[in-house]
Amino acid sequence: MLKQQKLFLSMCIPFRILLVLIAKYLSHKYLAYMGYLMLFPAIGFAAIYLTNSRKTGLEVFGGKIWWNDLRPFHSLLYFAFAYNAVVLNNKSAWIYLLADVILGISAFLVHYYV
Repeated sequence: MLKQQKLFLSMCIPFRILLVLIAKYLSHKYLAYMGYLMLFPAIGFAAIYLTNSRKTGLEVFGGKIWWNDLRPFHSLLYFAFAYNAVVLNNKSAWIYLLADVILGISAFLVHYYV
């Protein structure tokens, strides 16, 4: 297994799962705050994709970032979470973050094993 694969499976995915769990079990009165916080990655994913500003990074040890084309989907899912958490005050907003985890794992499996 490559270093970047280990890093993805041991850091990125567990962190995203942690976000899902926090969003799911967070007190309803704090959900909007998390929604506002998740606007940062939503905007970040979109900005990086639109400016084409990050083709490589430390997490791939100088290699090409293979998930660049997925950034718009990550961005949309984080925006959907934020909208549901802030505007709709929807306690099920965490499902959008779960969808992001599923997207990430699926893309990883396709990229490396299909």
